[in-house]
Amino acid sequence: MNTGPAVVGNVGADDQRSFTVIGDTINLAARLQVQARAGQIVVGPATRDDLGGRAAVIPLGPAQLKGKREPVPLYQLVSVAS
Repeated sequence: MNTGPAVVGNVGADDQRSFTVIGDTINLAARLQVQARAGQIVVGPATRDDLGGRAAVIPLGPAQLKGKREPVPLYQLVSVAS
């Protein structure tokens, strides 16, 4: 799970359009999904920051992810307060 800006809309030529979401936020979300084990929710630093004290997370450490120059801190989401 990742938080940030994204572009949403129709992409493609007139004869082959698809409605999609694109951007670095989406790419990082896909990389985080690959890092997660079955039943685990992995969040990036922006999501962790936005959740603040409303969520319990376990730091998983930094990971070198495709398309990122620097390692990205990963967190496992444990619970969210309502």
